[in-house]
Amino acid sequence: MAASPPVAGAGAEGDAHSFGWDRLIVAIWLGGTGLAGAALTPAVAHIGDVPLHFFWSLLFPSLAAVAYGMRGGLVAGLAGPMLIPFLFWPVGGFATLAFLLTTLLWLAWIGYCA
Repeated sequence: MAASPPVAGAGAEGDAHSFGWDRLIVAIWLGGTGLAGAALTPAVAHIGDVPLHFFWSLLFPSLAAVAYGMRGGLVAGLAGPMLIPFLFWPVGGFATLAFLLTTLLWLAWIGYCA
């Protein structure tokens, strides 16, 4: 009877459920990129007098959520888009809390469904 090769357990490198330092750093980087892109919103088109802007702030954290699941989305969200209301509108009050919770739920849902 031939011996079978050892099977990697939970948390092994390459396992979809592990969340190591490399994934943590990439998720934080993607969140920071979304935060930096919040101030850089290029106008992609104009409809009459109304400009249409492309927002980077949720694109990169959503990419982290799709790539690394719910944990990656939450880490990227906490590193990036969660800080946007506090930096741009520091006296926003409870509106910043509503944005914070909605964005966290959105990124967690994307990561869960991915």
